[in-house]
Amino acid sequence: MFYSSYDEENEAGNELDINGASIMDTDDLEPVVKKVEIIDLEVMSIEALGEYIEELQAEIKRVEVEIELKKKARLGAEDVFKK
Repeated sequence: MFYSSYDEENEAGNELDINGASIMDTDDLEPVVKKVEIIDLEVMSIEALGEYIEELQAEIKRVEVEIELKKKARLGAEDVFKK
């Protein structure tokens, strides 16, 4: 079978398989992990360090709430599929 290089990629630049279907890039499915910026604590005042702790505690609370929501969603999904 003869096909041109255009046949291998569509206009959007996605690779196509032999049948012309788009080949999915599984890298797009991986969660993006942001690196945490390391803050130089030595240059921060006592007050700034206290505020920083409060910000971190608020972020921890936000993450804990999200974990609980995901646990509830998982339990709900498991209940649906058990039936």
